[in-house]
Amino acid sequence: MSSTNPKTYESAPSRRVAFLGLGVMGLPMAGHLALAGHDVTVYNRSAAKAQAWVAEFKGKAAATPREAASAADIVFCCVGNDDDLRSVTLGADGAFAGMKPGAIFVDHTTASADVARELGAVAKEKGLRFLDAPVSGGQAGAQNGALTVLIGCDKAVYERAVHGPMLALLDELTDYGPFHVFRPYRDVRFSKDKTPYKDHMGAYGESEGGAGHYVHFSVTGFYVGSGYYDMRPDQLERFRTAVDSPATGDELVRLCEQATAAGLRPGAMSELKTAPRGYAKDHPRVELLRRKGLITGKELPLAKWVHTKQVVGKVRAVWDAGAAVNAWLDAHVGPSTLPPDDAR
Repeated sequence: MSSTNPKTYESAPSRRVAFLGLGVMGLPMAGHLALAGHDVTVYNRSAAKAQAWVAEFKGKAAATPREAASAADIVFCCVGNDDDLRSVTLGADGAFAGMKPGAIFVDHTTASADVARELGAVAKEKGLRFLDAPVSGGQAGAQNGALTVLIGCDKAVYERAVHGPMLALLDELTDYGPFHVFRPYRDVRFSKDKTPYKDHMGAYGESEGGAGHYVHFSVTGFYVGSGYYDMRPDQLERFRTAVDSPATGDELVRLCEQATAAGLRPGAMSELKTAPRGYAKDHPRVELLRRKGLITGKELPLAKWVHTKQVVGKVRAVWDAGAAVNAWLDAHVGPSTLPPDDAR
């Protein structure tokens, strides 16, 4: 019987990783990493269980945590308690002794905050990065590859691994407008999504004409889009007037079709269920009239180019493919003239 249930994996560059601890959670977690195409070396206190994992998933087994971690870019760990965690990280045969500088240790153990702080400090002294990442979802979630991972880390790690790369990308895209990087947590008081932390890092910039440019990255890849995300009442009135006119409305339809042919997906953050008041339900451009914004965007799945300068060109290509739609919006809608307090 398989230790994992069938799952479709997002495309991602193969990484050399280690997994320490093959209990009811760790064994299927390590299995999904191998099935997703990563080069996995495992360690378990019981060597027989490690060999059984190798027989099922075709990875490698190591005799010590140090050996397992020696060539890994990322070392994952899921063991029983604080003492178990110390035993596989510290000492001459511990993972920290074998990890290369800059490698990342990800601890999925349900352990105490004290041991997380302790090991985080030791890792920092050794030039390693430590992520405290307990999981939720139980054995079924591990077998299905559907766990929720709750990550905490030193701010410097966040800045270097998440925030910093976004700023570096935006530095190459300043001609699309000054950008604002969104915070990693959400105000759940005003959000339909009540999860406190976002699963992506996003940024938004607005051009002089009014069109916005948005990009975010997550574990599954990039989303890149541009346009008018959420029109204010005065903008919406101008948008509908222009869409209603045969000349300008048909032009927008043609531009949206061109964007679609270029691989973009026109859409809106929100839309009405039917035609807005004053417009016929069978209006030839009712689909556009229903929208409260207009954006064109594209998903870019993870690939090796994500870690190279190519990412700049790919983001630019999506925004440039939507430029004609944005130019129409800038010409016929433009920025809102409402005072901020009256805009909503």
